[in-house]
Amino acid sequence: YHGGMGKPIDIYKKEAFGVFEQMVNTIDKEIVNLVYKLQVNIPEQSREERRKETAMTATHKDASNMGFAQNAVQTPDGSQTSSPMAQASQAGNQARTIKHDQPKVGRNDPCPCGSGKKYKKCHGKDD
Repeated sequence: YHGGMGKPIDIYKKEAFGVFEQMVNTIDKEIVNLVYKLQVNIPEQSREERRKETAMTATHKDASNMGFAQNAVQTPDGSQTSSPMAQASQAGNQARTIKHDQPKVGRNDPCPCGSGKKYKKCHGKDD
């Protein structure tokens, strides 16, 4: 090679980069053209289909107990008792205390699984 033109590898790199830029610009132009020409055809719903969808939709004014009486229900002998729905909701409101048999493991203590790793590096990763 002659010193005035530069190294052949540098000339090759510049030409290749120019061709690459042209390719990217061509792809960009094609994408823009496709986006502008894009047409979405959405079929219009018939009145019959809309009526069916409306008929299938139901709303409840009181969704918590679906319209059942919540408090008192009269039994055949004349006394009143709470409804099954009220009993179920009262049973669900009672808090239970969970007691653990083992003391809490510190983050830097050995893991109780026996791996020898610190708890924070073993089973304590999720905590």
